[in-house]
Amino acid sequence: MSGFEKPDDFLQAGGRAMRSVQLALLGAALVAATPAAAAENFLGSTLNAQYYFPNTGSPFSDSENFVVTDPGVELTTFPNGDPRTNIDFTANSILVSYLSTGTWSSTAFNGFIIRDLSNNLAAITSVSIDPSSNFAGFGANRLTFDANSIAVNWQGLSFSPSTTLRLNVGFGSAVPEPSTWAMMLLGFGAIGFAARRRRQRPQLARAAA
Repeated sequence: MSGFEKPDDFLQAGGRAMRSVQLALLGAALVAATPAAAAENFLGSTLNAQYYFPNTGSPFSDSENFVVTDPGVELTTFPNGDPRTNIDFTANSILVSYLSTGTWSSTAFNGFIIRDLSNNLAAITSVSIDPSSNFAGFGANRLTFDANSIAVNWQGLSFSPSTTLRLNVGFGSAVPEPSTWAMMLLGFGAIGFAARRRRQRPQLARAAA
């Protein structure tokens, strides 16, 4: 005889097993669908560079979108309307190299803003001036940033072809969105529920030999 007292026992056991498998598969799928952690460096990210003059409400030239690769200089003869610099991005830095001699006009804002377009960067948590920089008069008060952008304001400063400015950029660890937490909890909960059902399933009576 089989190990089940009645045919219905076999059907019920099979149904419970199938539901457990389905829940486990659902949980695994939800966990697998969780978005990947945000990148903690520039490499591979799509950024936008926009020059502003005489304030941050007045774009001076066409904006430029680009993907960060290393090696490679992302912005050459920037900005478009007054090509004065090359700007090179690495994983965690921005290097501005000047191409000519001159003095930026003194206004509320004369500089550029970099923004994250791909929305896959971890939050920017720090921007500092590297000691190798030799841009006279450029201090931390000329830098502003938030989680997704960096603004550089060099209004009133003079430069030459030997002038360089390197910025070191720090990124914070990615914090999952609430929807991501919900998906992860639902997935693990489904797996746990399936395992608990298997442990608590009553032992089926054995038929006499």
